[in-house]
Amino acid sequence: MDASPSPIPPGTKRELTVRVVFFGILLSIVMGAANVYVGLKAGMTVSASIPAAVMAMLVFRIFPRTDCLPSI
Repeated sequence: MDASPSPIPPGTKRELTVRVVFFGILLSIVMGAANVYVGLKAGMTVSASIPAAVMAMLVFRIFPRTDCLPSI
């Protein structure tokens, strides 16, 4: 085998933080409640994962801190 460098950069940055877990719980409550409301009102539900991912990217773009990997 070739001793090529690892694709994962060394460092101490964490991907799973309290901020991410808290926002995930909050977003799941909001999107779950919206999905229940639409389900009871219209009689069918939609997948809430795509709107939740877009909302999370928007919020984390507005309030940046550090990202898990440096820009290359």
